[in-house]
Parts: sequence; structure tokens; C-alpha cells
Amino acid sequence: MNRTTADIIFSSIIGDAAGYTFTGMKKAHIKAIFREITGFTDPAPALKDNMQRWKKPGLYSSISVNSLLTAACTDKRGLNLKEYTKAVKNSPEVSGTESGIFRDAGEAEKNFIFRMQNGENSEHHFNHPCSRLLPAVLPLLLIKNEKDRLISAVNFISLFTKSSSTIACSVLLLQLIEDLIAEKDLKILKTALISAEKTKEDIISSQNRIFDSGHNPDYILSASDSLLKLFRELNDIKDSSQYEKIICNYADIKKTGLITRASINLPETILPMAVVLSDLYSDPEMIIETAVREGGASSSLTAISAALTTAHHGVQMPEIYTGSIVNKKRLSAMIDLIAEDKNRAVIISEIYAAEPGLTSKELEEHRAKTKNIPVLKEKKVKSRGEIESALSKHVVESWTKMDKAKWKKERNK
Repeated sequence: MNRTTADIIFSSIIGDAAGYTFTGMKKAHIKAIFREITGFTDPAPALKDNMQRWKKPGLYSSISVNSLLTAACTDKRGLNLKEYTKAVKNSPEVSGTESGIFRDAGEAEKNFIFRMQNGENSEHHFNHPCSRLLPAVLPLLLIKNEKDRLISAVNFISLFTKSSSTIACSVLLLQLIEDLIAEKDLKILKTALISAEKTKEDIISSQNRIFDSGHNPDYILSASDSLLKLFRELNDIKDSSQYEKIICNYADIKKTGLITRASINLPETILPMAVVLSDLYSDPEMIIETAVREGGASSSLTAISAALTTAHHGVQMPEIYTGSIVNKKRLSAMIDLIAEDKNRAVIISEIYAAEPGLTSKELEEHRAKTKNIPVLKEKKVKSRGEIESALSKHVVESWTKMDKAKWKKERNK
């Protein structure tokens, strides 16, 4: 099981790296620029005058760094939160970036990193959902007891956000991965429905422990129930072109009509979208390309899609990705440590040794690519008094010019 879990974690890192350079792009724009996406792709052709958003092809984001740190602090008994927070707190700083080795970190991650590195109390009031945290819980599959795994997921997500939907999706992802490993005959979408039913039952039976962890279990149960209803409807639909619309409708609780893409940074859209994409194809290269083309939160989406594919089909990621990912040798060594269930603490020192240099190198390349781009000066925001003064002056000068012209005309008669 440890070897399988390690392979799934590695697949998610590959997916993260594949989606890294496309994060934040629109699906239609990606389609217009890239006819084919093969391997790690340089985003430069799609950025034009927006090269400030350039990211290094083949490099992975904070999603994978967090996942590896989580693995380093997890064994069959559970997740050592104290060791994990210590690892984040002591992570090396990198000149030129506020989040250090945690590249392209989301708001929930930045909030947590800032609190840890500034010695603030771990209590917080951040409650926004964050899909980037879902792949980071994959190492919790190393925990033997399912109920302990569930509570470890709740406690881990709670470090970053109090979002009930993020917690529910994390618990469901772990259950789904386990079920996909055990059951190969059913399609991924059908297995997701069974996993959603199990997850709801596990949350009900773990309500006391969830309450003790500082959460209202009713909120998490409600989010879990919503996921269950969503997967029931997705399983009833025969037309796969309707999947995304249904996912967006479920996520749009207030029915604002604002959620139109399932690739946005919401766990309740990213997880179901990863499930339906993985269900449509069996070829891992096709799944990665399809997920990448969705844009938006593509790192999260592609990481989860790749993990689901490996869990279900038992296949490795294509050589075009595994052979060209940045930091390949160290990553392989860390994955082996996860599989061997020994000396996992070494992973932390490996991350400290490699990641600052990788981040600095990317920043250096970024500066080289953007050095000739003129920096736009920020427009000074005028006060109301300044605006009125300028307007009055303009009016007076205009009338003065008109008066002079009229006077000259009268004089020359």
C-alpha cells in the first residue's frame, strides 16, 4: 500500500507541474494558442504583454511542496501536526518572494505561512475554500485507521482554513483513492458515488471527534451531503457535455449565476471535475492534457486527475513528464522514502536543500524574460478636492480663451 500511495503522490506532483504554467488562464485562450499540449509547456506564447505571469515549465508549485512535507510528517498512526507546522515555520526564505519555497501559493497557504513564520498563534479566522489543499492530503493515505485518517484530514485542513467544503472534499478524496485502489471494475464516476456515501457515514460516526477538533460537524456533514447529491446526479446523466454545468450549479449555492467554469479555485468544483475528466479517459497523457486545457486552478485540477488515474488504472505517468520534471532525482529519492516507510524526516532536509535554489532559478529566468518590459507607473489617485480644483481650472481657462477670442473678433470689426 505504501508503494501505491507513493506512486499516487508522485503522479499528483507530475500533474501539478503540468498545470503550473497554465494556472489562471482561460480555457478559450489556451485553445486558441495551443493546438497541441505535449509535455511541460512554456506559457510564453499565450502571455504576450503579460509576461509577468510566466512560470517555469516542468517546475511544480506549493501544492507538491506541501504534499511532500505532509508525507514527511505522516506514518501509519497519523499526521504529526507539530512536526508539520515546525517544518513550515523553519522553511528557508527566498529573496524576491514572500512565500519562499512555496511557489504560487494561494491565499490560504500564504496566510498559514505568514502566521507560522512570524510566530503568531495558530488560531485564525480564515474560512475561504481552497482547492490547492486537496492534493496535499494524499499522504494521509499512509495512515492505517480510516477514522484516524479522517480526523487527520480535518486537523490538517484546519491549519489553513475553516472551510467545511474543503474539509468534506479532502475526506472524500482520500476515501475515493482508497476505493479506486481496491475496486478496478467500476468506472471512476460510479466509485465516486459509493465513496461519497461512505464519507457521509464516516462523518456521522465521527461527529464527536470532529467537534473536539473545533468544528461544527453539522456544517461538514451538510457539505458532504451536497457532494453525495451531486455525484448521484452526475451518475444519472448520460450526456457528458452537461457535467460541468451540473457541477457549477451545485457549487453556486446562492444561485448568482457567477460560477460558469468548474476549474475555478473551489474544492467543490475541482474534485468533481477531476473525477469526470478521469472517468472519460484511461490514457494518462490524455487526462493530463485535458485537465491542463481547462485553465483556471489547473495545478489543483491536474494534480487530482493524475492521482485518480494512477489509483484506478495502476499506471505510471508518461515518460515525457517523468523524464523532464525539474528536480527529478531528488523527487524520486523522496518518493522511495515514502514507499519504504523509513527515514521520512530526511524528506524535510531534502526540501530545504533543493527548493530555495529552484525558486531562485525560476525568479532569475523570470527577470531575464521580463527585463525589457516597461514598468507602468501607478496612476496617482487624486482626492475629491484635487479633482474639483482641476475641473474648475479647466473651466476658467476655457472661458478665458473664449472670451479673448470674442473680444478680438469684436475689436476687429
